[in-house]
Amino acid sequence: MVLAYGAFATLHNKDISTISTKKISIMELTITLLNGDSYPLMVEPHTTLGSLKSRINQLLRVPTERQRLSGVNGNNISLSDDSKTLSDYGLHSGSKVMVLITEPTHIQVFLKNEKGHRHTHMRWCRVRP
Repeated sequence: MVLAYGAFATLHNKDISTISTKKISIMELTITLLNGDSYPLMVEPHTTLGSLKSRINQLLRVPTERQRLSGVNGNNISLSDDSKTLSDYGLHSGSKVMVLITEPTHIQVFLKNEKGHRHTHMRWCRVRP
């Protein structure tokens, strides 16, 4: 099989006969960090937010669980459901996606046992908005 211009094709007697064509729609988003750095990223409208976070991870080396995204296409949109597509959020070519990189926070827990001894435990966790 030969992939030509988004159409699936086969080669028969030196001719390319198209089996089916599929219009591939690509949009360019601008990924912007709080420090002002911007990066163009080409994606398809049906890309899920989870997949976009994976692409941002590949681009910026920021783990997906540390990314908080918001879309800017006239209004600020909180992008929080990883299963929704970019088009579900109304993002289109030219939209900006702001990336907030979060740090894990720690929680200090104080415990007192039945003998009155106190113990302190530190835990790192991710706080959801």
